Amino acid sequence: FDRMAARIEALIAHERGVLQDVSHELRSPLARLHLLLDLARRTPAEGAEAHFARAEAEIGRLDRIIGEALALSRMEADLPGMALEAVEPLPLLQARIAAFRVEADSRRITIDLAAAAVPAITGSQSLFERAIDNLLSNAIKFSADGGRIETSIAEVDGQVEIAIRDHGSGVPDADLPNLFRPFFRGANASRAEGHGLGLAIVERIVTAHRGRVRAANADGGGLRVTLCLPSVAVAGLE
Repeated sequence: FDRMAARIEALIAHERGVLQDVSHELRSPLARLHLLLDLARRTPAEGAEAHFARAEAEIGRLDRIIGEALALSRMEADLPGMALEAVEPLPLLQARIAAFRVEADSRRITIDLAAAAVPAITGSQSLFERAIDNLLSNAIKFSADGGRIETSIAEVDGQVEIAIRDHGSGVPDADLPNLFRPFFRGANASRAEGHGLGLAIVERIVTAHRGRVRAANADGGGLRVTLCLPSVAVAGLE
């Protein structure tokens, strides 16, 4: 009976976590929708069509978020029915950077990409997209207007490493060990809105795919977050 009660308590806590994740994940596409519609409203009719097309795409992403959160929940619980696929990480990273151009351009922030040939990784493409989206959103959030974000992708010892670095104020060293804890808000949290869930979700996604994530202050300022994901060959799925 005690074991059953503990299991029920753990399941309830897990489902609360899923609900919190969904609530957090809705915020970014909603913010982009608001920006796109505002741009469309201030653009002549003949030029507004592109903004409306991007807005429609964001609505589609909103529709997928709940399903993706549930997919992550199933993967973490090792439940059947979670489809895995070979994913090409470089096109995925390029596509997510392109999706954030509007938000970055509105603050004159440039996003650079240093890319090398990398092997495929295995898992859920939509969840990988969510992890990268959270990192890009975080980097933009903590960048100054007119700033720069550096992204890179490379193969290191059979792992695909994706790094995203901003040039903001970085994170106090005392906060680094807690950076991936849910709801953790560090000393610099007052500089940007948020609930402290974005990086926690990134870690959950990466861990569910047998990878790891690390964060460190970069030389010259700013925070660098690196995702290390096993290639298809390393994962034994070739």
